[in-house]
Amino acid sequence: MIGIQSPRTQHEVPAGRDVPVQTGLRRSDPPAIPDSPRAPVASMHQQCTNETDEYLVVYGPKHRDEPSIFDTSPYVLPPSKTTPDAWDCEGFLVPSDRLLRRREKLKSGPLAVKFWDFRRFWVKKVANDTYRCSWDNGVFEPSQINWAIPNFPYQTILGRVRQSGEESGCSE
Repeated sequence: MIGIQSPRTQHEVPAGRDVPVQTGLRRSDPPAIPDSPRAPVASMHQQCTNETDEYLVVYGPKHRDEPSIFDTSPYVLPPSKTTPDAWDCEGFLVPSDRLLRRREKLKSGPLAVKFWDFRRFWVKKVANDTYRCSWDNGVFEPSQINWAIPNFPYQTILGRVRQSGEESGCSE
């Protein structure tokens, strides 16, 4: 893991302006589909809600200052927070000392849990060391996907979060 950043919020973008893709932000008001029987979509990106009491490492847009070979960058999502509407959250990390309850089976970390586009998802704790999430689109071990999946226990991640000063996470 090169570094841990916090996702930016849509409020940092001047109204009505497009933002370069490399910042991880996109226009927050997607156009409505003409003659659509449904209401316009509020968000065209994935959005994660951290319903745990722990910091969660989420995967998002490649950070422009990160020289790694991975397709995504890791970011910190504080407890009880949700990634911003216009921020494209691809999934989250299950640390090496945590488990994921998935379809009544337990999988041991380290794992990356991936979600397809246009999904809003949540992550909860069902036990002291076990996460559960809404229906995912794949669970990957290191080397099965081109994402950084470090073999770190949660305490190491927490130490890096504190060291980086990112404990405040994404601002509302």
